[in-house]
Amino acid sequence: MQLNNLNYCEYQLKNGLPYFGLKATNYLPSNCEIVKIPFDLLITCSVAYKSELQNIFDQNPRYFLNNSQIECQRRILIIFLLFQFQIGSQSKWYHYIKNLPKDVETFSFWPEQEQQLLNDRFLLEQATREKYTFYQEFEIFKEITNKYNEVFDQELITIENFQSLYMILQTRIFGNTLPDLTLIPFCDLFNHECVNVYYELNYQEKENGKAISRAIQYRDQQFQEQQEYGSDSSTDGSYDSLDQQDEDQFSQEDFRGFLLKLEYDSHQVQFHETFEEKYNQTQETNDNATISYIGMSDSYDYQICPIGTQWKTLKDVYKIIQKLNDQVFTSKLEETIALFISGQFNFVIDECISQYMFNQIDSTELGYRINQIINEFISQRSQLESLQSSFKHQVLEYQTPQRQNFKVVEDQDSKIKYFVMSTSHKDKFEMNSQVYFCYGRLSNRQLLLRYGFCLEYNKYDHVYINLNYLAYANCRHTIYLAHQKRVKKTKLITLRQTRFPTEFVQFCKALTFQYKIHNTTSIFVFDQYCQEHYAMLLAIEIIQDHIDKYLNFDEIQFAQQLTDPNLNYHQYFSNIYRLEQQRICTQNINLLKMALMMIEDLKGCKEFDIDSTKYDQSIPTHFIQPYKYMIANYFKLCQFVL
Repeated sequence: MQLNNLNYCEYQLKNGLPYFGLKATNYLPSNCEIVKIPFDLLITCSVAYKSELQNIFDQNPRYFLNNSQIECQRRILIIFLLFQFQIGSQSKWYHYIKNLPKDVETFSFWPEQEQQLLNDRFLLEQATREKYTFYQEFEIFKEITNKYNEVFDQELITIENFQSLYMILQTRIFGNTLPDLTLIPFCDLFNHECVNVYYELNYQEKENGKAISRAIQYRDQQFQEQQEYGSDSSTDGSYDSLDQQDEDQFSQEDFRGFLLKLEYDSHQVQFHETFEEKYNQTQETNDNATISYIGMSDSYDYQICPIGTQWKTLKDVYKIIQKLNDQVFTSKLEETIALFISGQFNFVIDECISQYMFNQIDSTELGYRINQIINEFISQRSQLESLQSSFKHQVLEYQTPQRQNFKVVEDQDSKIKYFVMSTSHKDKFEMNSQVYFCYGRLSNRQLLLRYGFCLEYNKYDHVYINLNYLAYANCRHTIYLAHQKRVKKTKLITLRQTRFPTEFVQFCKALTFQYKIHNTTSIFVFDQYCQEHYAMLLAIEIIQDHIDKYLNFDEIQFAQQLTDPNLNYHQYFSNIYRLEQQRICTQNINLLKMALMMIEDLKGCKEFDIDSTKYDQSIPTHFIQPYKYMIANYFKLCQFVL
């Protein structure tokens, strides 16, 4: 093993708690090798499988061969590590395994009292699921080791030893970009830091007698986020979506109770009672012309003809509306946007019918209005689908970082495989500075669950707000459709450290959309100042409500608590987690406030200049410069033409 100016060193957290890492004993420039390890020193899943334990793995394919690849590899490595620990100094990796830490705890294994310090029930739910998985894996571990008691020392088969092995793999494993899950001696001593530090991980392999190297690349940000929540829409995979709701929230009893509570102003909901009663009251009329629906196609062709029976005709209109709702919810529109747009569409149709039932308009005017509304809506729905697709494509192009071009290092003389960690063209470390390795684009939530720590000013951190958006719905028809179509009652809002909350603002524009006032395309395109202004105010209100409910503390005083020597590790990282959550919320509020000030400049017909807008004192001065360009990108993504 070759080390380039690296040494093991003890460091301290802000409150004096010790931790260990690697220090540069001399200046490390860009593009230089810092660690070079013979490949046969690595503990890979392939090595473990081909060991003297192979018969055990082959005889139990249910646990080691037939499940998901990651699960199988983890089980193989745990059994292999137990056996290597058991044979002691006879093991090739004796000194490495002997010196592995035994007291590492991820968030799932913190005492419940300390878990509660984070005040994050979703994180607690994830920890509970992981703890349940741990106990399931322990039962499998016991079953296998008890079955082969001639191979394994039964005194070692304890939950404490299993937890140590489980934590070693959880916190020290490499594998997301390698062929197998792999333990790499010494390289697992690098600490994680969220800076622009990415390493070339190269390993040598022979091909046609010539030694070559293959670059190992990191997964991109989108994949990392999917590991946490799948995606923002289904919501950032390996963990369950936060906006999945229990089926009983849409039970038929609740739905019937909901309908009974709705008032008379929603004629579609109370169609059978209200319209029939009104028909009996208005049976005599001089107007015998009404609407007759012809066909059930996308064209929605309507004609006005004298039929005479108002009840049947209005019922036909109701069926048409239901059919159109079905088509909207099966379209390519995002579900909540489809809900808000359809709710407003239903509202204006229902308003027309109400005017007709109270003799404010005749059947000819009713037919004309409904026909116009439906035709406009069909056209706008198609345009919305196109804009939504275009916007997502622009966001993906803008936000997805370019992969680095890794340098391929050839070694003509070397005949052994090796694993290399090198600084990239961006990296350099001064003498006596700590040398970091970036584990990936991980949020503080992922860091706690995977490694048991989190970071201040983690640029990959984000806040999730599980919003009950129906509380903000501007018409009852939206609420009715949410129940009828079994749409999720909550929307998972993502606030990021390094982006303007574009998707959140668009969601608020859809939430506050009014058919008579707004253009549907303005949800994705900035073309109505008032709608943009109101949506941003609503976004600020929602974020502030989240702060008041979960994070309401003084940031300065809370940050000073990190220097308290009485804090243990769990309390220290709990404080960091909550502090970063509030910082991100506050930052997003400031971004939205700055955007509002820019909008006011544009509304006043001033020549738009990103540097000309004057900001009030509520915006921290040192944040204004980086914030301005985040906001400028928002205008760009919304296709705003200056």
